[in-house]
Amino acid sequence: MKISFLMHSLYNVGGTIRTTLSTATALADRGHEIELVTVFRRRTIPVFDWDERFRVVILQDTRKVAEPLTPSDAKLAAKPARFFPKQEPRYHQYSRLTDKLIADYLRGCDADVIVGTRPGLNVFLAEYGPRSAVRIAQEHLFLDKHGRRLTRRLYRSYRRLDAVTTVSATDAEHYRQRMPRIADRVRHIPNSVPPTPLPPASGDSRVIVAAGRLESIKRYDLLLHAFATVVRRHPDWRLRLYGHGKQADQLRNLVDELGLNDVVMLMGSRHPIDAEWVKGSIAAITSDMESFGLTLVEAMDCGLAVVSTACPYGPPEIVDNDSTGLLTTPGDADGFADALERLITDPALRRRLADAGRARAADYSPAKVADRYEDLFTGLTGAQTGATTHRNTDTGTGTGTDQADCRSLGFDRLVMSLPPDGLSWRRGDREVPAKPDIGEPSSWESLDEGIWTLYRNGTAVPAGRIDGRALMTPPTTPPGNVVVPFSDKGVFSIRLCRRPRYAEVDLVEATTVTGTVVGRLIGDFASGTWTGRAVHRQRREHEHPMSIEVEEDRFTATLPLPALAADSQPGDLWDLWLTGAGLGVVRLSRILDDIAVRKSVHRYPVVNIDKNVSLQPYYTVNNELSIRVRLQWLVDVEKPGTP
Repeated sequence: MKISFLMHSLYNVGGTIRTTLSTATALADRGHEIELVTVFRRRTIPVFDWDERFRVVILQDTRKVAEPLTPSDAKLAAKPARFFPKQEPRYHQYSRLTDKLIADYLRGCDADVIVGTRPGLNVFLAEYGPRSAVRIAQEHLFLDKHGRRLTRRLYRSYRRLDAVTTVSATDAEHYRQRMPRIADRVRHIPNSVPPTPLPPASGDSRVIVAAGRLESIKRYDLLLHAFATVVRRHPDWRLRLYGHGKQADQLRNLVDELGLNDVVMLMGSRHPIDAEWVKGSIAAITSDMESFGLTLVEAMDCGLAVVSTACPYGPPEIVDNDSTGLLTTPGDADGFADALERLITDPALRRRLADAGRARAADYSPAKVADRYEDLFTGLTGAQTGATTHRNTDTGTGTGTDQADCRSLGFDRLVMSLPPDGLSWRRGDREVPAKPDIGEPSSWESLDEGIWTLYRNGTAVPAGRIDGRALMTPPTTPPGNVVVPFSDKGVFSIRLCRRPRYAEVDLVEATTVTGTVVGRLIGDFASGTWTGRAVHRQRREHEHPMSIEVEEDRFTATLPLPALAADSQPGDLWDLWLTGAGLGVVRLSRILDDIAVRKSVHRYPVVNIDKNVSLQPYYTVNNELSIRVRLQWLVDVEKPGTP
């Protein structure tokens, strides 16, 4: 049968997109014809790849490179939507033009099954969807989220549809109670989560991972407070938080306030996220509400032990407390900290819960979820399951499969998924052909230090899964090459570095009086006497000594912050060096790990030296530690809520 999914946008980041693509792929594997209809296209390259068998229909292309609208369409686009529900959170993105485009598509749709994937689109499906098709409303949020006015409108519309599916059993029951006339049409079908192709997490890393939108409902503030309690007792543990959202600045400020700058990193978004999950041992979900818990299942599938709040709706249906994970009371930071500490101090429990969690995650595989959808579709259409002839042979917007999957074997070796034909490395205006043994130490000889991007026949190669967990353990001796692979705006890149010795920063503490940098020495530091100095980047003749203490492979540097402030103008920069007699100089840096671009994820707070001048330690584009000088009144103006 032909199955059409009506979506808000296929090109963005989101759980609805991910689970729709995975379920649609499983249905296509059974011979069904899949059509994906996206109301908007705002990106040229989508975030998620999709199967080349899919037919993709774009209703409105809003990119700058798109064909301009006709005068009549431009007038419609300038007017607010009339039919799309005003109570829908996405209402402001819709217009009279999208009203027309969605209605026209549905009137002419020849699919056997049409699935709407958000409330506003489901209203269109009820009004304009052909009666010859099975029409199904998917609910990816939950009924209580919608408010009374939207709920009333949905009830009127859903009476005309063939089925409503929810991603949690609790929400399905709420629909049956509040919409009794359609109670027999409500089904619970969870989201699908494709299993990762990567080996699962070992459970040995001292890293807690959280991922999701940086929004208040996720309660990452609670996670930071809980981790602040944990890390005081277990200072060797770290927290990585992945995602973008409205609370990013607020959470960064809370990291500063709690003094967690060297143990918490806000990583931004990563895709595919499973390559980041496997770097951790514990997954943390602190939400006040989760309609399903997609990241929860992803983490379990990747082999992490999970701690989650027992919030409505999804987590308590996914996690059995003390069996497949740990559940805590929503809003209880102390209780969440206690649960994290249980797993930190009991590796056997961590391993047991991780193994059971992986088995539980298999219940949400695309094949099992597709079984449930196929049963629903065929039951409503009376059709026979089985293979059909594919009518769509040209997707028009497919993403292709030539992407670079990569696994680090160490700092100087990569396993690459690509055939070497036509590959080259580019940096600025320089291009170097990639050697056939791409990924081996010999392949880096012709490349200078810096960031290089991979191209094939003039086109940048998209980044796939980049498994860099081998880089989380620093080497005991400097490798000949340090190669850190990463995704640079979706394109596969590497950072290449060669140094005979490294002064790797672990901890930075700064006050109005002084600053302290603690770190590791990797390489030959045994001979000679090492001294420290802060050198003015713009006026190299200006420098100030730093006190250096070395004990075995550890160093402690004392920063003369008041002296730097007195010798600076706003905007000045100071670089930090170790100098050894006969051994040259070494920059204080953080290079020997899996973070290729540290500047965007690792921030230190501003230190007010006096009423006029502030200093801020920061990492440069080369992952080297420096000091920035700022005027205090400018810092005050930048603070949120300052008049």
